[in-house]
Amino acid sequence: MDEIRCVNCGEKVPQDADICPHCNAVPSFSKMGKKKDPQRNFKIFFILLTIFCIVMGFVLPRDI
Repeated sequence: MDEIRCVNCGEKVPQDADICPHCNAVPSFSKMGKKKDPQRNFKIFFILLTIFCIVMGFVLPRDI
């Protein structure tokens, strides 16, 4: 079985390990630690909020 070094503590970790047994860090090679885009949800929310505000600017009455 292949072993690689943990980025956090430098100890040898089996390649199929989900966490480092020495420091409990999630290795960068683990599926559990990979994220496609951590800010994706925020970007989608911001775009939808912007579209909502533009639509409400046209829909709401302007007379007070």
